[in-house]
Amino acid sequence: MTSAIEHIAVVLPAYNEEKDLPILLDRLDAALSKLPWPYHIVVVDDGSSDGTAAIAEAAARTIP
Repeated sequence: MTSAIEHIAVVLPAYNEEKDLPILLDRLDAALSKLPWPYHIVVVDDGSSDGTAAIAEAAARTIP
């Protein structure tokens, strides 16, 4: 049985992460983009009352 990576998915639960989310997304994107596999990052916002959702939506324009 052969195990091969075809795609990387990172799922981030987020609640009021407006301060830290941009830094985390930038670092993840930088690290994952160096790998030979396609990837995407999913931010699951659980009803944040700050700008978490807006930050995730803006990042989705440039980060898979």
